Amino acid sequence: MKKIWIDAPREMNREFAFYKKLERVDAGTKMSVSCSNLFQVYLNGKLFYAGTMRSAHGYSFIVPLEMPVNEGATHVCILVNEYAINSYNIVDENGFFSCRIERGGDVLADGDFTAYAFGEREQKVERICLQRNFVESYRFTPDTVALFFGRSLRAPLPVRETEGNVLLPLELSLPKLDFLPAQGVLETGDIYQKETYHTYVAPPSGTIGPFCKGYTYEQLTSRISLEVSKIGCRPAPAGEVLSAQYRLYDMGVNKSGFIRCRAEVEEDAVLYFSFDEIFYPEVREDAELRDCYPEKNPLVFHRIYAVNAVKYILQKGVYELTTLEPYTFRYLNAIVASGRVKLEGVGQVLYENPDGYNCTLKCGDERLKRVFDAAQNTFVQNAVDVPTDCPSRERAGWLCDSFFTGRAEKLLTGENKVERNFFLNYARAKPLRELPAAMLPMCYPADHLNGNYIPNWAMWFVVELYDYYRRTGDRALVDALREKVEAIIEFFLNGYRNDDGLLERLDKWVFVEWSKANELIQDVNYPSNMLFSGCLEAAGELYGEERYKALAETMRETIRKQSFNGEFFEDNRVRRGNKLVRTRQTTETCQYYAFFFNVATKETYPELYRTVFTHFGAKRNCASVYSKVYKSNAFIGNFLRLELIRRDGRLKDLVNESIEYFDYMAKRTGTLWEHDRPTASCNHGFASYVACMIADGLTGYCGTDENNRPVFGKDYFGQDCELILPVCGERYKVTVKNGVRTVERIAAGAEKTVSHCDGAEELAESAG
Repeated sequence: MKKIWIDAPREMNREFAFYKKLERVDAGTKMSVSCSNLFQVYLNGKLFYAGTMRSAHGYSFIVPLEMPVNEGATHVCILVNEYAINSYNIVDENGFFSCRIERGGDVLADGDFTAYAFGEREQKVERICLQRNFVESYRFTPDTVALFFGRSLRAPLPVRETEGNVLLPLELSLPKLDFLPAQGVLETGDIYQKETYHTYVAPPSGTIGPFCKGYTYEQLTSRISLEVSKIGCRPAPAGEVLSAQYRLYDMGVNKSGFIRCRAEVEEDAVLYFSFDEIFYPEVREDAELRDCYPEKNPLVFHRIYAVNAVKYILQKGVYELTTLEPYTFRYLNAIVASGRVKLEGVGQVLYENPDGYNCTLKCGDERLKRVFDAAQNTFVQNAVDVPTDCPSRERAGWLCDSFFTGRAEKLLTGENKVERNFFLNYARAKPLRELPAAMLPMCYPADHLNGNYIPNWAMWFVVELYDYYRRTGDRALVDALREKVEAIIEFFLNGYRNDDGLLERLDKWVFVEWSKANELIQDVNYPSNMLFSGCLEAAGELYGEERYKALAETMRETIRKQSFNGEFFEDNRVRRGNKLVRTRQTTETCQYYAFFFNVATKETYPELYRTVFTHFGAKRNCASVYSKVYKSNAFIGNFLRLELIRRDGRLKDLVNESIEYFDYMAKRTGTLWEHDRPTASCNHGFASYVACMIADGLTGYCGTDENNRPVFGKDYFGQDCELILPVCGERYKVTVKNGVRTVERIAAGAEKTVSHCDGAEELAESAG
């Protein structure tokens, strides 16, 4: 495939159109597309595909597309952007465009497209946030429509062949791009200029510079966040045509995709879309913001510290509007600030992993069904190409989050294609010059110009790799990563091990979880050392290194002696001169780390186990019950707790606590959240692991054996249910009726009852 690009100096936030006319398209015509950064394929003015599927620096996937038959002319227009900035979403590398269209052995096109500047996109705008790229702002004219049909009056741009990236075949399933219309209009009304408004800055003021590329405040040609902040919404009747009015839409559930609508512009107009996952009445608890949002349904577009807004300046005409970037929201506010616009077909083109719907659950308990569906909905939005933390603020492939999402992927899709791609990206990645040579980026593909990293996430990488291997048997990938794994371990052993054999004073962003636990990270942090013992154990098992396993046990014994105070494991000690001094600080999360990484077991610490799993959890009143033990948050303490309950086989408790922790989230957004309050992302990939908890609790499903057959434990909750289970291309129906479980294999029209597999107890702890 020929790779071309615009023959012009590189600039930030440029978008281009590549056009080709085909006189007809016969059956069997295939298009192969590959680009750096994002692209969208339009056929005769209609969106046909949107990408990209992400890989490591210097690599791009070839996206294979089957073109629809058309006896008449097909106008192919492919929009490609080049952000040319660092982010956690799209890597900063030189742009290129490659597209081949062929039928049989005949090549109908290979790079011979006409290139145009898509100057409709406003270039000098603010970033969405520190983690993502630029806000979308456009100026559309009738010539915009003409461009998609080869009739634009703009001059073509010169192109040149370029080396581009190494092209790879795609092993992932493509999103279907189904359209989800808004489920209803909640409110209409008039707009007005607020006297009190929040001056939001994204990214935080002063960060634009060598570590965060973008346009400074003085360089901006418009500032969408400020413009939207000043707009107030007052309920009132509104007709089909909006003029200085708004219409507030409800998608029915929190979803991710491209904003899309048809806009019939009767008079030159300015149109904004602002959006969020929730209405945020909690804003009234914020003294700084409460007066800025007097609305009954406050849509705080910057709630997650990102500019959740898009702008269109539209000349008179009719336009099919589709954003280039996918966004996450339940509520969408269409604001016509000036002019007259009739909006039709408002909704989202969904950007999801289609394989995530392979698993289904029928259950009489509507709460369990609601939480399971929310977990599934969360997964499909966070696993298109890599397991992401959230599809909104970052769209980043974060380690640790991926440990839990990988397990959910196995249950919901029957395979681990997305997690495999995630690991392959790390395998292909060259060391980032801003990081220590052995250190892995905390999220990837991404750029880390400030040199920041999370040492704990490199440890979770090894723990997850072992977990992945036990689920997939992918020995080739494990061996390909051996050098990186061993380098990580030696980095910690040689640079941070103290005289007691524990890690001390880890550098950069030491992260345990979003709670008080993260204020107790120095000098010797015991949860981090517990995690590193698990990292050593995992590496020892992966590569047959007994030295690593011996070191892990030595660390665990030292932690027991230093951290346990007779009642709880304390979180840290601090260095005072030559001595390590106890802080006597204790968190709920530290106890979960201890049990999760086998520093403690139910048998060796029975009183602690009884205390933690009797008195702690979602319903604990921290003011009166063990008030000196700081509470856990969703990420990751609550999940470690649920996993430990699962390991112990207390399936009724597992099911009940899944409801207690997550049903209120499922009710409000239909997704599962980053925290236990809606102060951050309300759609976080790791939380999809709850689906595994529910499936195990209801049916006893533990994972698969070495022959990719489902494995079931002897115990299960006993509630009537039906689980359709995908397993490596096959499907199984698991039914529990009147306390009796049956398992049937559904393949090629035949059903076969299979017996319970032996060894369920051994596999139960590790299988996802």
